[in-house]
Amino acid sequence: MFYRNGSGALTLAYVACGRLNAFFEPHMNSWDSSAGVLLIREAGGWTNNTLENDGLVKGALVMAAADGLAEPMKKLILGDETSS
Repeated sequence: MFYRNGSGALTLAYVACGRLNAFFEPHMNSWDSSAGVLLIREAGGWTNNTLENDGLVKGALVMAAADGLAEPMKKLILGDETSS
């Protein structure tokens, strides 16, 4: 199911607490995503490395998923390229 609430930061928090299974945004600034990424990692979920390739300053692709959904999400979003 596709869900959009207008706030990527809030949606990342929803993944962290289990309200949503996954999140994808093709570009998000670090000040909008870093707290949510931390919440997800501390809750045992998975996120890609949003700080690589100067993501702290320039922003980055953001993917996040509940435990066990990282590989299917990588395949869906990145195709055969599963590095992150």
